[in-house]
Amino acid sequence: MAPPIIQAGDTRTAGALPQIFGGSRDKADNFIEEVKDYLQLNESVPGFNSPRYKITFILTLIKGPEVVGWKRDMGRWLDTQVLPQDNTRALWEGFLIEFADQFQDTQREMRARQEIAKLKMKYPDIDGYIAKFEELARIAEYNTGSMETIQLFLNSLDRKILAKVMGMPVPITYLQFKNRAVQVTKAKQVIEGILGETRGPNTQNWW
Repeated sequence: MAPPIIQAGDTRTAGALPQIFGGSRDKADNFIEEVKDYLQLNESVPGFNSPRYKITFILTLIKGPEVVGWKRDMGRWLDTQVLPQDNTRALWEGFLIEFADQFQDTQREMRARQEIAKLKMKYPDIDGYIAKFEELARIAEYNTGSMETIQLFLNSLDRKILAKVMGMPVPITYLQFKNRAVQVTKAKQVIEGILGETRGPNTQNWW
């Protein structure tokens, strides 16, 4: 299971090593993405394009009592059943599937869909709302270009912001709706600052 030895004088690796993975499902996605980024950054290093090396590299980063059995089984499989001719992209992709089945959160997408349906913008934090909405949409595998996703975005906006966002000319794309929401929110904040208004029962109905 030992990784190929990179000879002295070869290209050195770049970037920080990914964090050790101990089996936590809520960290599995970030771990595997960190590994992929690291491998891509070092793709010119001899050996780093080898599927077998990539798998061995990942196994060296998996440590802890919750993962020791799975890691041992994967090491034995790699040493005894993977032949030189098997060192293909299919080997790497098969390992990623095995890792996902073992560690990645199978309910993550469903929870993201439930959370995005309950998400509400808290005025005036439009930037935080957009960041959270887009992160949940990505996890839920929603297409921001679809009308369903745009509707979810609009449903969660502050009501007064939404009224202005839907003003003429009405935006069409998600990007247009998002930009209009940012512009309207910032404009409202500027006006509040100029007039010295506060959000409360005594606020004048100027908006």
